[in-house]
Amino acid sequence: MLRPNEERSNRLIIVLWIYTGFQVLTSISDIMQYFLLRDIQKGTFNMQEINANDFRQSIVGIIMLLFYIGVAIVFIQWFRRAYYNLHQLSNKCSFAEGWAAGAWFVPFMNLGRPFTIMREMVDIAEGMLIKQGHVEEDTSRRRSVGIWWTLWIIISIVSSSNSRIQTKSDSIDVITTTTLIDIAIAWSFIPLTFVTVRMIKKYAELEKYLPYLSEKSQEIKIDDSDILDAL
Repeated sequence: MLRPNEERSNRLIIVLWIYTGFQVLTSISDIMQYFLLRDIQKGTFNMQEINANDFRQSIVGIIMLLFYIGVAIVFIQWFRRAYYNLHQLSNKCSFAEGWAAGAWFVPFMNLGRPFTIMREMVDIAEGMLIKQGHVEEDTSRRRSVGIWWTLWIIISIVSSSNSRIQTKSDSIDVITTTTLIDIAIAWSFIPLTFVTVRMIKKYAELEKYLPYLSEKSQEIKIDDSDILDAL
């Protein structure tokens, strides 16, 4: 039995844009830190400014971490529900439904399996729907998945590397450079979110037709009770 996923996809899109908006806003804190570091290089600073900056950056970091966890939960809820529904309609899925959530937390596997699952979702759902005449082939669906994952991996690697450098270096020049990179990373979430939202919408278009895939369509129903909505 299929479970509704439209509400989750809509909620995810909203949460993604809110998170991206906060990323851009919090980059202001990094910009303030950058100018403070420039003042330190020139010797025009006081300890009050440094302490205030450190406190502000710590608070911003905690807030953004909590936001990130929230976005991750909402994304995985949508992702797993989508893969679950596909399992109800096809035996061609390469992985168990639970891997749509679990793959994100396994080192090295998380560099590729979520992409593989997302690409598989598009390929299988689109293939079945084309076969029964519900949709036409659209190469932009697959392309959006590839761009999404490429941007995500690049941003994740750069962000992780930049954080490690920051924690291991006391050099003002290095911290200044990494702060500039943090600003660039924050703004890079705009194209990433744009592509991610496009991908979600493209798949949501396919999901609308999933209940009609079977020749005995009356056997495929939507579980509107959504009892397992938290899973």
